[in-house]
Amino acid sequence: MTRITYMGQPVRDSRGRFARFPWIRIILVLCALAWGVGYIGQRWVENELYVAPEAVQAVQEAFVAHADETMESKVERMKDEIVEEIAKCESGGVKEPDATILLDSNNQMSIGSWQWQIKSVQHYIKKFEGRDITRVEAIQIAVDHEKAQALATRVMFEEKDGVLNWYNCAKKTNAQTKIQVLLDLLQ
Repeated sequence: MTRITYMGQPVRDSRGRFARFPWIRIILVLCALAWGVGYIGQRWVENELYVAPEAVQAVQEAFVAHADETMESKVERMKDEIVEEIAKCESGGVKEPDATILLDSNNQMSIGSWQWQIKSVQHYIKKFEGRDITRVEAIQIAVDHEKAQALATRVMFEEKDGVLNWYNCAKKTNAQTKIQVLLDLLQ
């Protein structure tokens, strides 16, 4: 190998460290592959390509327990149960969950049982009803249990991945899988 010098000092090999040590490249490629497999596996589970069997079983048991009801009433009851389950998770052990007001991680106030944020209520009312509402109206909807529940139900069942607006509680309760099973039953 020829050594190149400039003014009597050796010049560094221009090929770089990775060219001189091929084992470093091998290690980097293996690390990238391991990271990629882990990342894809995590996305697979998070995107519910993996179906949690306990969520499917919960839906099946609810349908069997009320065998005398019509299919539509069973689906509506299950929808209500899922939405209420999210509300219980979101509001925790608060005595008056509809009066809950918390400062969220994005420095916005979360209000009511479903921890609605004012901008979210305004957005979904505009999307579903085509009308603009004031901040006061949004707060009134968020603390009114029936109105907040109706809006949450629409978001969860009419929006693609709408339940992920309540990400932590949706994961904790397997709500996304339960919703998908119900939507599959309706098709």
